[in-house]
Amino acid sequence: MLQIRGLKVAYGHIQALHGIDLDAKAGEITAIIGSNGAGKTSTLMAISGLAPITGGEIKFEGQTISAIPAHAITRLGITHILEGRQLFADQSVEDNLILGGYSRIGKDKAAVMAAVEREMDRFPILRQRRKQQAGTLSGGEQQMLAMSRGLMSEPKFLLMDEPSMGLAPLIVQEIARTIRMLKDSGRAILLVEQMAAVALGLADRAYVLESGKVTITGTGAELARDPEVKRAYLGG
Repeated sequence: MLQIRGLKVAYGHIQALHGIDLDAKAGEITAIIGSNGAGKTSTLMAISGLAPITGGEIKFEGQTISAIPAHAITRLGITHILEGRQLFADQSVEDNLILGGYSRIGKDKAAVMAAVEREMDRFPILRQRRKQQAGTLSGGEQQMLAMSRGLMSEPKFLLMDEPSMGLAPLIVQEIARTIRMLKDSGRAILLVEQMAAVALGLADRAYVLESGKVTITGTGAELARDPEVKRAYLGG
């Protein structure tokens, strides 16, 4: 579904990615793990059109997308759920969801509100917080809202950046269950996650990024057993 070949990203004189290759298949979870500064977020931002690509090619469903703008990439069915949630803090939960659906659903009010209700069924707490400003939600509630806002655009392919960041263990488990359910519904997911054990437990396939280069690839289970990965990312 997604094919990356020789991808390079640079911010001025700082090279973030040094020609990485990556594949993500339909109906699978692909995980990227690595330390801070390894290039994980830059990879997602390059796919969604938010990072400066200086070399290589990204294809989505056979179409080259590495030279088209972010809004056009979204309309192809790729949604990027950003690190740190990035909600519209002074807008209500409901308004955040409505804004999430605009790019693909447009101005069909009935369709938009049907999608809002679908997402509130997914995370019932959002229905309880419907008119509450997003900035006043707890961290877990904000992550649920960020995921639902992304799903409002009915994506084929989800880019998820650090969905467990700053959350309590029980909330992390709930987010992980939701990610599995999204995969089971047929969506492809590219997951960047600092909690390597969570990522590898979810992943069909995984990549280790180090200093902007792919160093290890394999299934999630293979990487979880790999001695080097265990030493560097799994606490022994």
